[in-house]
Amino acid sequence: MRKIISNIALFGGMVAGGMLLASCGDRDFFNPNNKADQYAANWEQKIGAIDPNQDWSMATTVKATINVAAAGDGVLSIYTENPVHSTAKLLAKAFLDNGTCNVTFDAIKGTEQVFVIARNNGKNVVYGWADIVNGTVDAGKTVAKKAAKTRAGEYCPVTKGKTIEFAYQASTDWSQRTHKVTLLEGVEENSVQQPWTVAWGWELFGKQDAFFKEFTKYYCEDKRNIEGYDINKVEQGFSITTSGGEIAVPFIFGATQNFAQLGYIYYKGEKSIEEILQLPNFILIKDAKPDKNIYFNSWKGTTLNSDMQLSTWNMNAQTYFGTTPETEVWGTEYKLAFFGEDYDQPSTYEFPAGYHVVFFIAPLNSGTKAYEGGRLAYSIPEYNRVYGHKDWNSDCPTYKEGRGAIKATAWTYNGMTFLGFEDGSDDDLNDIVFWVEGDFTPDQKVPEVPSTTQPKEEYTSWILACEDLGSLDDYDFNDIVLEVRTKIESEETFEGSAKTGETFKQATLEVRCLAAGGIYEANIYYNNKGIGESHNLLGGRVGTMINTEQLGRFSDWITLETITDKDAWNNIGDAWAINNVAKKIKIVVTIDEKLATSALIKAPGFGDAPQMITVPGDWLWPAERKRIEEAYRDFPNWNENSNNIEWYKKCESGLVIKR
Repeated sequence: MRKIISNIALFGGMVAGGMLLASCGDRDFFNPNNKADQYAANWEQKIGAIDPNQDWSMATTVKATINVAAAGDGVLSIYTENPVHSTAKLLAKAFLDNGTCNVTFDAIKGTEQVFVIARNNGKNVVYGWADIVNGTVDAGKTVAKKAAKTRAGEYCPVTKGKTIEFAYQASTDWSQRTHKVTLLEGVEENSVQQPWTVAWGWELFGKQDAFFKEFTKYYCEDKRNIEGYDINKVEQGFSITTSGGEIAVPFIFGATQNFAQLGYIYYKGEKSIEEILQLPNFILIKDAKPDKNIYFNSWKGTTLNSDMQLSTWNMNAQTYFGTTPETEVWGTEYKLAFFGEDYDQPSTYEFPAGYHVVFFIAPLNSGTKAYEGGRLAYSIPEYNRVYGHKDWNSDCPTYKEGRGAIKATAWTYNGMTFLGFEDGSDDDLNDIVFWVEGDFTPDQKVPEVPSTTQPKEEYTSWILACEDLGSLDDYDFNDIVLEVRTKIESEETFEGSAKTGETFKQATLEVRCLAAGGIYEANIYYNNKGIGESHNLLGGRVGTMINTEQLGRFSDWITLETITDKDAWNNIGDAWAINNVAKKIKIVVTIDEKLATSALIKAPGFGDAPQMITVPGDWLWPAERKRIEEAYRDFPNWNENSNNIEWYKKCESGLVIKR
């Protein structure tokens, strides 16, 4: 036998890292290029000519930048789709510094859009789809957006319509007075920025410890036992003072069968309640029934089947009214219009700073007794008291005779302010519920769901599927199957079960072995450091095939690198990109121990017959002796043209190992 290249020459400085190589210095070695050449020749015969531009990786590197108006720390998360769905996969996570950062991440080739969420101080400052353009993403610019915001000074199309007057008897002096309600015309209806799921709604609105639970009075023991609950804060109502900018009210929940309308009053300066009630009362939403404002699956998608559908959801049911726990729920957003301090100017969505806004609903008894005196329900109880709409619930723990009716309250949850109204007498305050968004400060201290902190782990993963050259024509890519993942550890702050903040702890690059379909000893190295033999890592022995005919255990995760500094993590993207990590992984396969012959598996070059391919982390590898072009019928198309990247999505179910 000819004496040819040694393992020392083949694998450079790996002698010190692998005991396998240390004892073989005086033996003859098999030239791995010979087998590799045979492998390549068979490849072209069995599968076809290889596209010279083919790099055999389904991963591509994307660079994301963000620069949004946000102070302090925040978090940028990038997903394959809206993370309200369990099928969404994390692509990147970075930590913002005053709303800015750059991050590099891996995406599957062909990905055109990613879903971006940037959170700051518990609120979403970015939420939606962003385009990938020439390998870059402007993460501060969403494209599945609502109608463009109105700039200051630019007028919106809202006009004042019919004004209805009705008489009521003031409780202060029992005099007869006239109340005016003005219907607004041309009000824009837009999609809410952030949908939620039926399951998330159950957590917030339906379960035992949810404040807005149906048929449970706000002052009953169940609700007063909610941690952080303060009945005095609940009974004070809710109003706001503008800070300069838009005020929006996305309608996101409702539990009523009554036809109702929602409106608001605004004023500036010091005025008595009686004076304020004489100002224009604007009706913003003419029909505030939930089934006219809330949809399943998409905005303006499937409507509710009944007015009470959301409020009677039962999480024990697999489906309910055709929905599942992960069904998206979308609401309708309305913006408040400003007509100037004296109500005589063209409308604009821009409120100057310093204006007070009070909300109200007008239940209409199915339209037969429109605006009956005393029926308007304001968000402040003192307003209700002025015209005789009083609190008659003498069984309330804090009942005060003559106090105005408690018809609204606000809570903060998930970094959002919720305002809930009562339109009847069951006092659950959930008949109409909406977020209040925009530039304002609450006039009252709004109760908050209490905060807790919890550790969190998130992952991104890819698979390196390898052929060991033991057989030169089976191409099943299950001889060594490795999963490489990035584990991101953080600490989250919660209000109840909703996240409001997050801090970085550490990130870890890890690897584990999923399968060993080759019979030969295969020692795995990362950066020339030995991390184990494939069969041994899986708890088996060399010579057996593991996880290629039936699925057993995987190996434990092995740490490759760790980062504990937030800024270092944000800048590690290129180094931890899977294509670069793959170049650092090498596998030495001992084909004949007596003759000390071996083969080297590494990431292929462009146009090479691959011994390693890089595929998404949920990919299913072929069963033993099931060639990849049999398990994945479109694989030859990718082999021939590197742009045919859909091949991995469709497999023959009987020819792969199900995980």
